[in-house]
Amino acid sequence: MRTSLPAELLSSSTGKKAQQILRNCVHCGFCNATCPTYQLVGDELDGPRGRIYLIKNFLETGEDANTLIHHLDRCLTCRNCETTCPSGVEYSQLAELGRTLGDAKAQRPLWFKVKRWAVTTVLSSHHLFSLAAWCGRRVRLLLPHKQKILLGRRNNQMIKNDDQKIGMTDTSSSPQTTTESTPKNSTTIFLFEGCVQPTLSPQINTSARYVLQQLGYTVKTLNSEQCCGAIHLHNADPKQASKRMRYNITSWQTENNSNSLIVSTASGCGVTLKEYYKTFEHQSDALITQHAKHFSDQVRDLSEVLVQHKNWDTIIPEPIKQLKIAVHLPCTLQHGMQLKSVFEQLIDDLPIQTVKVRDNHLCCGSAGTYSLFQKTLAETLLTQKSERLAEFEPDLIITANIGCLLELSAHSSIPIIHWIELFCPEQYFSKEVLSALADKKLRERY
Repeated sequence: MRTSLPAELLSSSTGKKAQQILRNCVHCGFCNATCPTYQLVGDELDGPRGRIYLIKNFLETGEDANTLIHHLDRCLTCRNCETTCPSGVEYSQLAELGRTLGDAKAQRPLWFKVKRWAVTTVLSSHHLFSLAAWCGRRVRLLLPHKQKILLGRRNNQMIKNDDQKIGMTDTSSSPQTTTESTPKNSTTIFLFEGCVQPTLSPQINTSARYVLQQLGYTVKTLNSEQCCGAIHLHNADPKQASKRMRYNITSWQTENNSNSLIVSTASGCGVTLKEYYKTFEHQSDALITQHAKHFSDQVRDLSEVLVQHKNWDTIIPEPIKQLKIAVHLPCTLQHGMQLKSVFEQLIDDLPIQTVKVRDNHLCCGSAGTYSLFQKTLAETLLTQKSERLAEFEPDLIITANIGCLLELSAHSSIPIIHWIELFCPEQYFSKEVLSALADKKLRERY
């Protein structure tokens, strides 16, 4: 694609980055074929190719900021287009750049600014979100159906007073959590816990810690972890995102005494952590660029760690093996991190029964904070995805991202869990797993 960006913009790292991405695009339109919003709306400007043209026009002229932002707001940033693109266009990077520059000139209503500030502030703070959830649970019966479902997911039986029983604390402070029969592993893993997940589904990190310790890993958490930065990055606030990224990089370097890994159980966080280096690659500070690259190189999705191991037959509880399971692939896992084949290999290695899911490449509509600001499009996508997941009558649905899990849970009658919960000891099954087992027995009886 030919560009004519202003000289002033081209002199900046932002302009150089934008020009490089724009010139890679050959406007073939393959991306539109897999874009969820283009398929729903049918408007060229609501597909990746149209949005690229809007960004290009804005960067060249500085005009039509409101039009640009309107169509970028409707973009899920699912990155399906990046998987499809034959030219390797980094659309997501260009979209974030367009959001940031366009948002600075666009006329936003006051209510939107207040809502976005409140959402990004609360969701990016574990303490504030925990407080909000605590208050919500006090008045749960008065809340809408969706909020009741989300606030009721916590598996208290697994977490309360059982840390020592199933090895849920840092192995650095609890050597008794491993036994002589446990294989030793020299790798230290820092489990990135996230902001929302520890409050609404803490059993996910608990299960991950348990499995990793069973495999002999030393599992730790960052003492001063902050939000990965994804929420601010996707909401046109790169300064706040960069601030949190720097903090996490520094915290890991302070606590890391070797080439330890940073492992995320939420693919939405994982894809951002893996791309910290992209935020700092054009910085004048060469040291932070180097540190960010090293940090990103050490980030792994949990599936990347577990796929290296085999012989799961004795670890997966017997009742789980009887269930028919539908596998939901989050966009951040299959398109963002490009781990579709890795995750599918891991699932294939597990002694479980899976059912077919059509159109698994399409987004469920959660997309971070998208469902809070684009409710109509999000609900349409959610309905479509829920129908696809339920099509072959599974007993249980598994996914790899907390955002997708929460969004689908509030809409589906089929129990949904994070895939790592499949490894949870039988006495600590969540109510979702127990519900799936009970429903299966009921269907078999009648």
